[in-house]
Parts: sequence; C-alpha cells; structure tokens
Amino acid sequence: MNQAKDANYTGMPRWVKVTGLVVALLVLVVVVVMLVAGPGEHGPGRHGGSGEQAPPTSMPAGHQMPEGGHR
Repeated sequence: MNQAKDANYTGMPRWVKVTGLVVALLVLVVVVVMLVAGPGEHGPGRHGGSGEQAPPTSMPAGHQMPEGGHR
C-alpha cells in the first residue's frame, strides 16, 4: 500500500462504533431484564402442570392407546 493512504486512515467510522455500542447496550439491557424478571408466566411449567398426559382429541376407528401411553 501507499504510505499516504496509510497515514490518512483513521480506523472505523464513528457511526459504526456508535451503532455497535448501542446494539451492545440493548443486548445487555435485554439480558439483565430477563435475568431479573425471571420466567414469569412463561415456561414449560405453564403447560400442563399436573404431569398427566392429555387425552387424545380424536382416534382413527379401530385404534387404541397403548396401555402405558406413548413412550
């Protein structure tokens, strides 16, 4: 490379640095909020709760559930 081009090179543009900083801060805020707030009403415990398998909504004629359920 030409030395004149190297001397004028100042690195990344300011807008790239600012955008990267803003994105990093937003990601940090989201992670902190998720850790502080906890799962709330979301998560696998919300669906079912009793631990029992839900009954099938419909079965084709002539088919039966296995005795132990699906495995």
